[in-house]
Amino acid sequence: MVFRKPVMSHEGPKSTTPARLGLGTLLLLMAGLGYVPGGILLIVASWKPTAGPYLIGQQYPYGGPLETWQVSAGFAFAAFGVVFAGLCYAQSRRGSRLLWALLLLGFVLMWVPHSWIGIAFLMEDPTAVNLGAWRGYIPFIIVWMSIAGAGFALSWSRGQDK
Repeated sequence: MVFRKPVMSHEGPKSTTPARLGLGTLLLLMAGLGYVPGGILLIVASWKPTAGPYLIGQQYPYGGPLETWQVSAGFAFAAFGVVFAGLCYAQSRRGSRLLWALLLLGFVLMWVPHSWIGIAFLMEDPTAVNLGAWRGYIPFIIVWMSIAGAGFALSWSRGQDK
């Protein structure tokens, strides 16, 4: 057996424990992970299993075209949340402005169609009655977007949370 003496630098021994995450990163992780239960709820609420024969545009294993689109979107949301949270963690370790900008771009692109639809509905009916059951989610969405906005602002302004 060969025993090696540990090499000590002028900085001292390197810690193997992970560094504490900054508030901005924690907020971004929360905002990203919010997609996971949202996606799962969309899958569970929309999945209406059907038997064949399947025909494009008419019948799918998840139900009709609308249910199939919603189930697919639910899986995409859950996947986006996991990847977004993982990249937030990686970004906090590297302090990369490019990765931060890509996270912001991904988050904005994920919300563009939903924002556009919501604005169109509210412009047509400011009482939001036309949103149906989704009307009750508006406060949650506002809080969610506030958490994400604060996370992006804090992680940028505090030197990438380092």
